[in-house]
Amino acid sequence: PKWQGLASATWAVEPRVTLGATLRFNSAFDDSSVPTGLVREGGHAEVDLDAAVAVTERLSVRLLLANLTSADHADAVGFPAPGRVLRASLTTRF
Repeated sequence: PKWQGLASATWAVEPRVTLGATLRFNSAFDDSSVPTGLVREGGHAEVDLDAAVAVTERLSVRLLLANLTSADHADAVGFPAPGRVLRASLTTRF
């Protein structure tokens, strides 16, 4: 892509809780594959939201809603990106 970028913000609601938002975008780009030949993929923007909570000093839980806008795009020709995705993670430190 000729243009691409990312903007992100995180807010510490309180010492154990954080909220975040991320915007990723890129302009149209040329791509190719054997079955399709040269293809012009359109530009797109994606918005992600996340929340993290430190349950204890060593245990935290995080939720991420990726591609909130459900941007219809392909990262590479023939490989469409998934729509909205909800991810949950549990992290511990030893």
